[in-house]
Amino acid sequence: MGICFAGRMLNRVDEINGIDHCCLGFILRHFAILSWRHGCKADAHALSGNQAYLGEPSMSTPYILRSYDKLLRLPFGRQIFSIYAARKAPYFRTIRPLVQKLEAGHCEIALKKRRSVQNHIGTVHVIAVANGLEMAMGFLAEATIPRHLRWIPKGMELTYPAKADTDLICEALSDPADWVPGNLPIKVIARRRDGTAVVEGVINLWISEKPKR
Repeated sequence: MGICFAGRMLNRVDEINGIDHCCLGFILRHFAILSWRHGCKADAHALSGNQAYLGEPSMSTPYILRSYDKLLRLPFGRQIFSIYAARKAPYFRTIRPLVQKLEAGHCEIALKKRRSVQNHIGTVHVIAVANGLEMAMGFLAEATIPRHLRWIPKGMELTYPAKADTDLICEALSDPADWVPGNLPIKVIARRRDGTAVVEGVINLWISEKPKR
């Protein structure tokens, strides 16, 4: 069922606006696998015929938010978007991130405590946590920065107040009003299941005007 549905979706690629078409086939192949594994029974007719679902995105909305909002309306939308996102920056794939929340000024990335991200004492390695925090910051930046500005990271300052011995949520926070040229510290924090902060700090960005063409 999932493979059939993904095939129908592939036939309508040109109607899904705001998503990089060169990656869409890759995304939908993964969707087919997820659908098959979980017995997805989505209504393909409703998805292909609902013009509200396939409506034109607002060009004032950042590209990353347009893509995220559209994919969330698909079954397993978060998983699809996360695969797509990690493929854009391959190092993020090492932590198998799941984008839980994305909006202007806020991003949350789920990081599972798997053996491949653990250290010698069986907790999540701080470099893996930092990877999740940097991803959250980067997605927040793309979802928040005004179109006439650009950003680049300058450094990261982190402390480790507790052991990361469960699955984590890596979170980045910023006030959209603060996005003006100059230095901008982005607050980042990783929490355990019980809400305890295990890594926290700031990632410092440099914000500047885009060159005039």
